[in-house]
Formats: sequence, structure tokens, C-alpha cells
Amino acid sequence: MRDGDVYTGGGVSASIDLGLFFVESLTDGRFVRQVQDKMDYPYYTSIKGRQ
Repeated sequence: MRDGDVYTGGGVSASIDLGLFFVESLTDGRFVRQVQDKMDYPYYTSIKGRQ
């Protein structure tokens, strides 16, 4: 969940998604995909689309 500058996530999977979302908000979809692949975590869907 995002409320202005505050990001929150509950649980392990939600917090992983939150971390990837946060990384993507600072970088781009391509970089977050690289992080996701290194984590072997296929469940996150990019907010900016797969590039």
C-alpha cells in the first residue's frame, strides 16, 4: 500500500512485492526484472510493463 511517501506491506510475499515496487519506482522495469530474476521470484508484475 502506498499513502503519499509512506509504503507498507504485510507478510513475506507482500513485502517482497513492496521492495520490488519501490526499486522500480526509483529505476525502471528492466532493472527490477534483473533483481527479480536474481531473487528467483517470478510473482511480481511490473507497474511499468515488461521492457
